Amino acid sequence: MDQEIALFIGGPCDGERRKVYVGQPRVEAVKIPIRSTLDIDRNLPREAVAVAFASAIYDRCAVRSPQGKDTAVYVYGEIDPMAELIAGYREPDDAGKREQIEDLARNDAHVHACLAALRMGRINSYQSALEEMVIVLAKKSDELTKQLMQLHSMTIPKQVITDAGVAMIFQPQKPDPL
Repeated sequence: MDQEIALFIGGPCDGERRKVYVGQPRVEAVKIPIRSTLDIDRNLPREAVAVAFASAIYDRCAVRSPQGKDTAVYVYGEIDPMAELIAGYREPDDAGKREQIEDLARNDAHVHACLAALRMGRINSYQSALEEMVIVLAKKSDELTKQLMQLHSMTIPKQVITDAGVAMIFQPQKPDPL
């Protein structure tokens, strides 16, 4: 039997594309969570390590394009596939990022100036404004790092990436007399 890739709408597999047999009227889809062996304490009894999974029955719903091509989607429950596709249509790549930059502009005069230049037309595009912000913030970061080093007579041998961001490990230039 031939297979095709179908979009699943609703239920535990919402938004996933899965292989199904062409024309298959109903599918039981199972979603098994991925767990690392590090998450499992090897001293626990076998019942405690059991993985819970979600299962749902999806019904085939043909969606016809204006060119006449039928495309299969599998729908969970009484969902209208077209309404759900429109409501769940992907956000633009920069969704939420503009708000973060606006928040940053409230706290940083240079970022505020870049956004003001964009609004007044002195910068041609949002992309150019972002590039200018990156340059300005990188220079500002270098200046603050140098000031901190001079203030404490320290050097920065390396930077370490942590969950909270990048951490700098300072070491004294001169041996500590104590």
